[in-house]
Amino acid sequence: MVPDISLLALDRRSVALAAVGGISHLALVAALWLWFGFTTRVADNEAFLVYTTLGAVALGAVPTLLIAARRLASPLVVVGGTGLATAAQTWLVYVAPQTPPAPVGPTPFGWYLVGWPVVAAVALAGGATEHRLRRTGPRTGT
Repeated sequence: MVPDISLLALDRRSVALAAVGGISHLALVAALWLWFGFTTRVADNEAFLVYTTLGAVALGAVPTLLIAARRLASPLVVVGGTGLATAAQTWLVYVAPQTPPAPVGPTPFGWYLVGWPVVAAVALAGGATEHRLRRTGPRTGT
């Protein structure tokens, strides 16, 4: 049996859309970062800034690529749902109250940015499962 390598063949449109998705997600994350009032000290921690920037681009590009190239929606749902939930929780707890608590560690949105490899892995696992289910199709019991 010949392995299916069609997942490796990407067209220019899908790659271009993935680039737009990555840059758009980065812009959204940067806007939320500033809106939440997170401190940005590039000189103090350039490695963290590079890590979160790459993560923000990856979390936008990978789901966009998978939906454009293979019509896999689950990675977009995982990343979008996680990002929306963590941003909303951060806003509700640390921004909206009159006297917000001082965060001891990362906020939920901060964990989203720090833990982006976990979010990406869950999104890819969801995409692989969706792809596998689509390939096998519905099974009849008789």
